[in-house]
Parts: sequence; C-alpha cells; structure tokens
Amino acid sequence: MAYLSLISIATLPGLDQGYEDKVLHFLAYAVFAIVWFLVFRGYSGKALWWAFLWAFLFGAGMELLQGLLSEVRQADVLDVLANTAGALVGVGMLWLLRRRVKK
Repeated sequence: MAYLSLISIATLPGLDQGYEDKVLHFLAYAVFAIVWFLVFRGYSGKALWWAFLWAFLFGAGMELLQGLLSEVRQADVLDVLANTAGALVGVGMLWLLRRRVKK
C-alpha cells in the first residue's frame, strides 16, 4: 500500500487525475481495513476499531508523506476522505456480517 501511495500516477495505465483515483482510494482502503481486521481479530475484541484506526492513520500518514517527500505526488485532502470512507465501509460491512452471523 505504501508503494502504491508513493509511486507516480503516470506509471499506472489509464488513470487520469480526475475522480476515478478517489474510487481506487476508496476500494483500496476498504480492502485494507478488512485485511487489518483479519490481523487484529485474534488479538483484540476491538478488532474492528483497530482495523479502522490503522487504515485511517496509515492513509493520512501516506498523504502527509506524499506532500513532504514525493516529487511526483502531492498530498490531497480528498484522498484522505476517500481513504477514510473506504475504511469505514470495509469495517461497516464486517460489522454487519458479524451481526448477521450471530443471529
């Protein structure tokens, strides 16, 4: 995820600078949060919370690093919002699934 966050977008085929990259951010962080839930579920009863928190902090941190370190990428608040929304949806889907399974 860090690699994809710091490489030049120009190296990715067919990706404009429009809003389609926000969709990719959203989807990537939904999956990212789900993966982190799978990591945390064996260690904590609050795995959903930790998965969201880690995905959010990682996404915000990557945007900050893009602004500070990258010459080919720039920090974007809309990317942070897309990352956060994706993480929320990923964790929300897991929460709904867990509720459904418990019934």
